[in-house]
Amino acid sequence: IRDSSTSRGLGDVYKRQTFKILHDMFGSQYDDLAEAVDLLAEQIRILGSFSPGSFSQFSELSSLEEETDILSSDKMIAQLINDNEIVIESLKELISVSNSNNDDATADIGIERIRVHSKAIWFLKSSL
Repeated sequence: IRDSSTSRGLGDVYKRQTFKILHDMFGSQYDDLAEAVDLLAEQIRILGSFSPGSFSQFSELSSLEEETDILSSDKMIAQLINDNEIVIESLKELISVSNSNNDDATADIGIERIRVHSKAIWFLKSSL
């Protein structure tokens, strides 16, 4: 969720000749992340637990730090690259735990999310 709020915020403040392209990319990433939150929440319920639902719960569980400063465009993009890399590492842990519990469905979600975040990193790096 932290990554999705950063993506949305960056789309709103980014000022450059490539504004429209980056604004659309950040919007697409935000929409994808919102869908991923729903998918993961559903999977948590399928496994018999309750998913976090408040910003404070998400904040406590997040491995990402909240950015409150307004950054330059290149620093914003660099932060999103770093955030996506952190998310990928968390997903690798999710896959490992899922595999050790014979939970193929959750592992599959993790694998697909790694693909999505890897592609986001590629897009972000291409915009620098």
